Amino acid sequence: MNKAQKTLLRLLQTDFPLCERPFAHLGEQSGLSEGEVIELVERWLRDGLIRRIGPTFEPAELGFKTTLCAVSVSPERLEEAAAKINALPGVTHNYLREHQFNLWFTLTAQGEDALREIIAGLERELGLTILNLPAEHRFKLQVQFDAVGEE
Repeated sequence: MNKAQKTLLRLLQTDFPLCERPFAHLGEQSGLSEGEVIELVERWLRDGLIRRIGPTFEPAELGFKTTLCAVSVSPERLEEAAAKINALPGVTHNYLREHQFNLWFTLTAQGEDALREIIAGLERELGLTILNLPAEHRFKLQVQFDAVGEE
């Protein structure tokens, strides 16, 4: 990855422009053309280097509730369970852990009642008990990967 590409990767994480032609603007800032930026972003999405480009909202400010869930799934049912969990529109993360409760995911819904309904429906569908672990305190971590090597 050359310096212009590394600069673009940093800008995608930290300074995505809200303007009519954001990819042209990113190109100007990184020394690439608008077309090159679009091609790189498409390739990085396809190759899994980046997962998505989009805004991050504060769920509570919009009237949503979030929770962390954990479930114990047998190895032969992991793919099935993960697919059903990932199909839910409010799931933002789903990951495997080495623990009795080996599949963990975050869930967002429009209120506490909606969260409980979604979890109960998923329990029925999977035939498994899901731990609902709402946060008692909120800690917000911002992760930015420094591909350029700047301090």
